Amino acid sequence: MAIDTPTKRGGNTRVQLDLAVHRRILDFVNEAIEPQDLMYEKAAAPNPEVDHEHEAHGDRSVEQTEGRRRILEPDIAEKITRFRDRGFPFGFRNVNELLKLKAFDLRHVDVLKHHFGNSFYGSWSVFSQRIPRWGPGGYDGVVHAALLHTGRVLFITADETTLLWNPDDTTAASFELPVNQPHETPDAASGYSVLCSGHSFLSDGQLLAVGGGGYGPHAKAIYGYKFDPTSTTWTRTAGSMVHNRWYPTVLTLGDHRLGSSHEVLVVCGHGAGDMEIYDEASDSFREISGDNKTFPSLYPGLHLLPNGRIVYSRTGWASAGPGGGPFVGDDQSAYFELAAASAGAWTDIAPVGPSMPDRTKGMSVMLLDESNGDPHVLVLGGSDPSNNNTYEILDATSLSPTSNWGPSTPFPDGEHRSLGSAVLLPDGTVFVCGGVQRTNSPCALFDPQTNSWSPMAALPSIRDYHSVALLLPSGQVAMAGWNNTAIEIFNPPYLYRGARPVISSAPASIQRGQTFEIASPDAATITKVVLARPTAVTHQTDTEQKILNLPISPIGFSTFGTIDTSGAVLDRFGVGQDFDALTFAPGNRGYGPDLFYFVRHDQAGFSTFGTIDTNGAVVDRFGVGFNVDALTFADADLGYGPNLFYYLRHDNTGFSTFGTIDTNGAIVDRFGVGQNFDALTFAPGNRGYGPNLFYYLRHEVTGYAVDAPDGSAPYSLAQQGHYMLFALNNAGVPSVASWIYLQ
Repeated sequence: MAIDTPTKRGGNTRVQLDLAVHRRILDFVNEAIEPQDLMYEKAAAPNPEVDHEHEAHGDRSVEQTEGRRRILEPDIAEKITRFRDRGFPFGFRNVNELLKLKAFDLRHVDVLKHHFGNSFYGSWSVFSQRIPRWGPGGYDGVVHAALLHTGRVLFITADETTLLWNPDDTTAASFELPVNQPHETPDAASGYSVLCSGHSFLSDGQLLAVGGGGYGPHAKAIYGYKFDPTSTTWTRTAGSMVHNRWYPTVLTLGDHRLGSSHEVLVVCGHGAGDMEIYDEASDSFREISGDNKTFPSLYPGLHLLPNGRIVYSRTGWASAGPGGGPFVGDDQSAYFELAAASAGAWTDIAPVGPSMPDRTKGMSVMLLDESNGDPHVLVLGGSDPSNNNTYEILDATSLSPTSNWGPSTPFPDGEHRSLGSAVLLPDGTVFVCGGVQRTNSPCALFDPQTNSWSPMAALPSIRDYHSVALLLPSGQVAMAGWNNTAIEIFNPPYLYRGARPVISSAPASIQRGQTFEIASPDAATITKVVLARPTAVTHQTDTEQKILNLPISPIGFSTFGTIDTSGAVLDRFGVGQDFDALTFAPGNRGYGPDLFYFVRHDQAGFSTFGTIDTNGAVVDRFGVGFNVDALTFADADLGYGPNLFYYLRHDNTGFSTFGTIDTNGAIVDRFGVGQNFDALTFAPGNRGYGPNLFYYLRHEVTGYAVDAPDGSAPYSLAQQGHYMLFALNNAGVPSVASWIYLQ
């Protein structure tokens, strides 16, 4: 239900609120113990199982409020708590009961609606169509999900078939079957179900699903099946594996490890190491030596690092359903390094100790530092109820036997999460959902840049075993799972923080290391451009997720215009892109009389000198080097005194101010002139628009020059393939993604 306009019934004002917002407001008001609890957003509760610092700070009066949002003023906070405790000992059932307090009015309702609204918490909704059961099996829902470059999502369903879903189509046609199915390919006798396979993307955008066989190990499951998103067909690999595999982890290796190779690593799948590598060129598998780590819990959590190593995060399957731990056997963190075409070795890190949480049935994701690209691994939850209310972070920049995980830190909401899901969002945050065994369970958002958590809208359904969550091109998160035919859609808070930037044009394909251009009518507000690798997830295992920040520089079109000293600003005509400086010289300086002279730069930053006349003729004359700027001068008194320099300067929002400098160093701002002014000059006399005018160049940012991944760290993680390209504005709001193919 949407937030409605207040209504009057029997002379009393009543409000109707969105159900989720209403619940959050009531929780906040009813859980307050003292007035101060209503003055600030809720603090993280101390957790005696894992957090011992609270013992030294047991006095609530010294509880820190720094960094917490202010909600209500002290006076109204005190009146609300007294009113509630006297008249509503079990708490308010509806905000309209709170409106019976005379001091509390619609202004306070608006404050609470703001602080507990969607712009802070996001929102959940249910997709209009249910997942159909079209396969031979007897269960509803899905177990695997992979986002394809066509925008469709490929589901491997609980009824042991495969299904395509179009998130943009809300009709029954949203779901369709592929042309064929793995269990019928090449024929019904030799095909098998790819349920419980492992998967990752190939360089051409096909999804490789390896092993599987259904709800238990299957002797036939020794192949890989490739799904082509364009033709919607399955084909089986030409070569088979040495071992049949059930619950393997599949990871796309870095490009060109061997010559021009594109390879995929297949790990585990039967409780032993026995790695194999799939080679795209030969469409076949080969065994790897040195793979002596056994992974008895299956589906080990693995991540490719920028230096080519593969790190193990301690997550795995172990058994059906949440909890049941701790499980013995997979707690030793390590990294694997391929030293030759078909050989490698594991190196242990972080020795196992009695205080180390069991992360089986947890989930891990790889984070790349926005400032330098250094990799970190976040692991959360697990199977052991004594410590699965925690998370850890590993600095994976330079692993060695002495490397260790950071401290086991409690979730601020105190929740125990087993089989929870973690999704990387385009703004670099991590959305955590599911893994809590009750309806309307808390979700959370982790910000790696600030190492902080924020509560998110509660998840309506129970989502743990066989649940999947993935980022959509819309910037939303879709969640589905086993024995549940509903798809739930999460709108992150950034979708409620103003208009979304639009990418009006971007190339469909780019070369590694290429500088390419994107255009946007909202380019002036864009601050970040990222590539997001599409998700391919099952059983809380996803080796594909990554967000890569790309270097950008603005591009745009410059306009020539005039300013008089009364502040009148007039655009005259466009002159082109990337102009930086302008001046005027009376007389003929070699190119004609009474011309304006400019400097503009190319994408590499090299500047060119040229001329403009007042009819709009723009001519490049010669190169002058890098990083050239200019300032104008007028000897006449133009209203502020004789012999002054005149400048334009901009603030951090891009707004430009006109001012003067005298030779004694007096600097005076005179008046604002607008956004994105680049250059200024003065020309005495009448040059066609009136006497004694200043002339300017200002640019309109129309897009960005973007540097594609070039193969160096961390961009070595950008394997050849399809990516979502998001542009984010200064409010952190992402565009709808454009698909782009990195060659």
